Amino acid sequence: MSNTFAWSVKGNTFAKAGNKPTAEAAWTAAGKYADPRLKGVGDMVSITVGGLTTSVTKATLHREIRERIAASK
Repeated sequence: MSNTFAWSVKGNTFAKAGNKPTAEAAWTAAGKYADPRLKGVGDMVSITVGGLTTSVTKATLHREIRERIAASK
């Protein structure tokens, strides 16, 4: 079994994925990638880390990332 956490961010016009050594690092990386790409009120992206997916908007991104990091500890 791998000791890394896969993360991905998918929007309408972009997608990126990677691996990090901890769930916290994976959620952080996904959030940092998603943040500048969420431009308007209606923009939404899906973030997946270790098989858990959440959909966020610019308004909910930081709260969701904080909650997922807290839950992963």
